[in-house]
Amino acid sequence: MIGGYVRRVRAALLAALIWPALPCGAETVATSVKVLPGAELPDAASVHVAVIDATGETRRIDTNVVELGSDDVVTCVGDGVWCPRVKPLEGRTEILLPAYRRASFDAALELPLGEIWADERLQVEIWLPRADRPDTPFRFVEDATVHDSNSGLTAAWVGPAVVQDLRIAAEGWAPRYRFDLDAASGDLSLGVLRLNRGASLSAFATDLETGVPVVSASASVRQSDLETYEPRAERLRVQGATNDRGFVQLGNIPPGVYDFVLETPDRPPAWVRGVEMLEAQETWLGEVEMAAFARLAVHVDPPTDDGASWRVELAQTHDPWDETAAPADETGVAVWGAIAQGLYRMDVVGAQGDRVFSQERWVGAAEDVFLPLDLVRVSGRVLMGREGVRADVDLTAGAGDRMSFETDAEGRFAGRLSRPAKDRIAALVETDTGISRIFQVEPALRGGVYEMTLELGTHEISGQVLESGSREPIDGASVELSFPADPEFLAAPETTDAEGRFAFRGLDEGSYSATGYMYGYTQSRPVPVHAAEMSDRDDDEVTIVLQPGAPVDVFVTSESGEPQRDAHLSIITLTPEGVGVGEATTDLGGRGRVVVPRSVTPASVMVRAPSGTLWSGCTALPDEGTELHLRTPAGAGGTLSLRPSGAEVEAGAADQALISLDGGLITMQDMLNWTAELGLPHQELPVPEAGAFNVPRLASGHYGVVETASLGLAAYPAACQGAVQPVGSWEFLPVGGQLELPFRFADYESGLWLPY
Repeated sequence: MIGGYVRRVRAALLAALIWPALPCGAETVATSVKVLPGAELPDAASVHVAVIDATGETRRIDTNVVELGSDDVVTCVGDGVWCPRVKPLEGRTEILLPAYRRASFDAALELPLGEIWADERLQVEIWLPRADRPDTPFRFVEDATVHDSNSGLTAAWVGPAVVQDLRIAAEGWAPRYRFDLDAASGDLSLGVLRLNRGASLSAFATDLETGVPVVSASASVRQSDLETYEPRAERLRVQGATNDRGFVQLGNIPPGVYDFVLETPDRPPAWVRGVEMLEAQETWLGEVEMAAFARLAVHVDPPTDDGASWRVELAQTHDPWDETAAPADETGVAVWGAIAQGLYRMDVVGAQGDRVFSQERWVGAAEDVFLPLDLVRVSGRVLMGREGVRADVDLTAGAGDRMSFETDAEGRFAGRLSRPAKDRIAALVETDTGISRIFQVEPALRGGVYEMTLELGTHEISGQVLESGSREPIDGASVELSFPADPEFLAAPETTDAEGRFAFRGLDEGSYSATGYMYGYTQSRPVPVHAAEMSDRDDDEVTIVLQPGAPVDVFVTSESGEPQRDAHLSIITLTPEGVGVGEATTDLGGRGRVVVPRSVTPASVMVRAPSGTLWSGCTALPDEGTELHLRTPAGAGGTLSLRPSGAEVEAGAADQALISLDGGLITMQDMLNWTAELGLPHQELPVPEAGAFNVPRLASGHYGVVETASLGLAAYPAACQGAVQPVGSWEFLPVGGQLELPFRFADYESGLWLPY
């Protein structure tokens, strides 16, 4: 009996929600209103449409088509029923009103010490699920009532009894969010809502090439830990637009870490990652540069792969890691009309899916890239002892071109690759059993095919990395292996597990040296160890001990005292146990903490400042509890041009670096990274035929060339001690000026790129 009654009531309710059609003969066009039962309503609910006029008077409407004035609001009424109040927009001909069971909400409001509530209007933004369009929920705003009593501030409002998301905000206060809130009980207390003053952010949008303001660019801050495609990320976004001077200010942002994004239809987005927003404080980003879209045309020669089209794949080598591909036409040309400028890996893929060419290069505003493919056939086999093994084989030849192959059950592989320079190929072999080895081989050329055999040894070296003093294992440390009997021996570094253990397998018999390192610890001295047969493992393991470091608090400013946020700094020290390296990135106040081993010797420090300088020098580490203050030089710095000296460099010759005014070294790799950070065209080695390798925005000072092979990392603090002297005389680089130094480049023409 009762069940039948309930079914009849529900049937009557649903029938009441199916409104009659527009009466015949209606002379005016009105707005249709449809009530949608969004959740189970009370059994005895009777839902009607109501119109609230500008005076607050409510009139019940018994039809689904009403004529509304500009100040009218439409809603629904019924016992125990909640639905939003909606003001119709101009030109709107249909309004959907989701109806739910009514719920009551309350929360205690807590303000920062010393703050008072000044009768601000508190509003609650509600996102409701929508069955027909799950990705586009209903969104409505309700007013909350705030009471100030002896028990403190309390807020109350009514809403739907359904799972929902809330945004609670008042003018001048940062909004608070509640996600996946289950209000099905009908009465819900949110506990304490702690309000704080919102943060703000401001910046100028400028064109990368001309420096002129970018007008009407969409600006937003987004939660750094949420993917942009998540609906929740859209709700947490704070948006605005640049004015006619390219300026934008976004306010009332909850404290936290955000990504700042500038977007226009005719440019790729410009991102500033990890912006830290502090309560009631302004964050000033300065000029955020926006680049124009790049146009790229890749010309492949020969134009086809035995009559089939090539496919050219692009993958950005930095955030946001975009990937795209395009087929080449019958003339061998693949075109992209609008991609972001930046550093890309460019791959040419044949008709059978084989990657025949791979190279990194900078893509600027308008680029025509010509890729003459000088392809040769290659055939090889991976052996362990006399048995073939399954493995992935990466071959690198030419000017850094890299091709990948998979062996069969007998260890065989075959395909094509760019013609090797000087008949030398670098091969990275990774087996299914976890063996990783790097070979440098001179393959035999037979019948136009390069043939090679990559023989893995049957020996291994295992061991453990421990912390000195505590003898606790170190998780995540890296271990490198060298083989004095073979100068060309290379093995990919191994990483220790949670017990500090590592293992190198597939080695030849002989005596090796193992070196361990990890940020915050010393790099160990090389430890001698003998490789044992893999089938006869014993307990003869090598133990590597790393000395832990101590924290150094660093404050980075310009010479004028302005804090340098997002400055990347590294400090290198020398201890009796080895070399220690610590790195950090400064926060909004220009402060960071670097963990390095303490040393009686001066430390070498390098700073890459976002203000536009690359600087290196020497410093004495302060006592514990004392802050190290580093001042980056003023001005954008000068341009250093390194021109080849013409001297021949033998294989295995000294690595080379530059030594700066205070003895701190800047390596070629640091310079390559710096030019990439500045968004300048990627400068590949060897030096272009046109002249020199140019490094812009170096700090003013004296520079000279120094050889560092004998000391490696130890050259950095050794330079500070005066133990390493530059080759040739010192030369001075003025601010904004240019300095040319002769530089003996290593033999990069072999094109061997060794993928660690």
